Amino acid sequence: MSSENVEALGIIVFKVAEQEFCFDIRLLNGILKPRELDVVRVDGIEEPAKISFDGEIYTIIDLASLFSGREPTNNDGIRFLLVEYMGQRLALRVEVVTQIITGLVGKESSLKFVGSESTPLHVAYFENESQKLWQLDFEKCIELSTLS
Repeated sequence: MSSENVEALGIIVFKVAEQEFCFDIRLLNGILKPRELDVVRVDGIEEPAKISFDGEIYTIIDLASLFSGREPTNNDGIRFLLVEYMGQRLALRVEVVTQIITGLVGKESSLKFVGSESTPLHVAYFENESQKLWQLDFEKCIELSTLS
């Protein structure tokens, strides 16, 4: 990413624990409501940390639990963001998807890289007008959710 403008086709913006996050939309395989997912069974036993969609198995990472240690208060907006990262299929459970911003390449964008900040689950943050958007540290989320 450029130090001035984000070099991406677009980003998805979502909320977890009262913070807004974003990542490059090219990592996204889908956005689903919980009822659109199938439970995974191994030898007839339900695997609670895995879901199936379109014939692929995804491991659930509940971001609300990682960030705040609690369940989201608004279950109506809960979505699973299906992501493939470093060869792993992840289903990120988020409280609500707030925006999808597209057309960032080759345009003067209001989305600016502000800087890196070393926090447990963030790698950088951006500003989009008055919004502060954190970039999620996928590797740390995977590590903390005991997937590694």
